Amino acid sequence: LAATSALDEKECHIALVDITERMQSRDSFRQSEFRYKQLVENSGTSIVIIDREGIYRLVNNIAAKPFGRPKEEIEGSSMFDLLPRNTAEKYLEANRSLIDSGGHREYEDTFTMAEGQKTFLIVDQVLQDDHGQNYAIQSSAIDITERNHAENELRASEERFSVAFRQG
Repeated sequence: LAATSALDEKECHIALVDITERMQSRDSFRQSEFRYKQLVENSGTSIVIIDREGIYRLVNNIAAKPFGRPKEEIEGSSMFDLLPRNTAEKYLEANRSLIDSGGHREYEDTFTMAEGQKTFLIVDQVLQDDHGQNYAIQSSAIDITERNHAENELRASEERFSVAFRQG
C-alpha cells in the first residue's frame, strides 16, 4: 500500500492505494528479463540483434569475443564502426531487404578475424515489434571453421584412397 496525507488546520485526509499488483507485475517483468538474458548468454551461439540502420541493439559475450571488445561497447555501435565499409554496406543492404520482406535466411560466410579466417553458419530471423512491424534481425552464428577443415581433410583422404585403390 502507498499512502499520502494532507493536513489542514482541522482535518487530516489520507488516501490509500493498493499497489500490490503493480509491484508483482514489476517483479514478474524483472524475472522474465533475467531469464531472457540468461538464455541469450548461455545459448552456446553468437547472438546479435541489428536494427534496419545497422545498429547493434543486443550482443551476447560470444558475439563480442571476435571483436575483442566487451559487449557493452558494441551495443549501440554501427556495423560501420566494427566492419570494413564494403562488408558493412553488403550486410546492411541484405538486412534491410530481409527486414522488408520478413522471414529468415541461413547461410555460411567467412570473415578475417584477429585469430585468422573463420567460417560461420549464420541464421538470420526478422523480429517484429508489439504492433507486428518488422524492425530488426536476430542473427545467430556458429563457428564451423574446424568442421569445414575436417570435412576437407576427409574429402582429400577419400580422394587419395580412391586413387590408390584404382592404381593397386
